[in-house]
This record gives sequence, C-alpha cells and structure tokens, in this order.
Amino acid sequence: MDPHDLARRAIGEKSILDAAAEMNAATREELAASLSRGTKHTIFTDDETVELGQVWMSNPKGSWRVTDEAALLAWVKANHPSALVEVHETRISPAWLKGLLADPVTADGEIPPGVDQVAGRPTLTVKPSEAAKDIARSLVMRELAP
Repeated sequence: MDPHDLARRAIGEKSILDAAAEMNAATREELAASLSRGTKHTIFTDDETVELGQVWMSNPKGSWRVTDEAALLAWVKANHPSALVEVHETRISPAWLKGLLADPVTADGEIPPGVDQVAGRPTLTVKPSEAAKDIARSLVMRELAP
C-alpha cells in the first residue's frame, strides 16, 4: 500500500477510534447506571448463535477509612500513644494506620472513633468476545477500504 493510502487509512482509523471512545464513554455511563451491583450478563447475536461478550458490575466489599481524623487521633493518644509520630504536628503513623485499617476491630470489639466502613465503588467491565472483535474489524475494514 502506498503512503497516501496508508495515511488515509490511519486518519480513518483514528477518527473511528476517537468517535468510538466518545460513544463508548456515554454508553458505559448509561449502562453502569442501569446495572445493579454484582450483575452479570452474557450477550449474544439476535439469533443467539454467537456470543458477543459479557458485561458485569462488580460488587466490591467495603473498606475501612478514616472519616474523622480528630476523633481517631484522640483515641490513638489514649490507647496507642506509641503509634503517634511528631512532624510539625502530632499525627498517626501511616504504617500503624494502615495496619489498623486492615482490621480495626480491637480485642474488646471496639471500632475506634473516626473509623468507618465505607462502601466500595462498583466498576463496570465490558469484555467483547473474539467473535465480536472480528465483526468490528470487518466493519471498520469495509468502511476504510480504498
């Protein structure tokens, strides 16, 4: 293929990629809003002979986060003063805090003040099958053929 045809093809492919990225962002946003956490769908062609791929919304576990640093700092001062480090102000050691957030329930069953479990944000995954990729490639090639 000569350079002019290759350049024409490259411009066409890039234009398609940019347009597809814009369209896909809007579609994914709408799809994510319509799916419940933990939902999974397998999608087929209309005649149900070819699997096009799967879409799913994750169902992440919550994670522990510091939601009130002052309350936690007061608790650490009273219960674990060795975990405090002096910088320009008294702060909780990041390494100690990471360990606390991994399992914040104390031996007494207490969760320190200022620490709460925050729900994880679900993510949408779209995974086209090889058949769907082949169909897309053939459509693009048909449109860009000289």
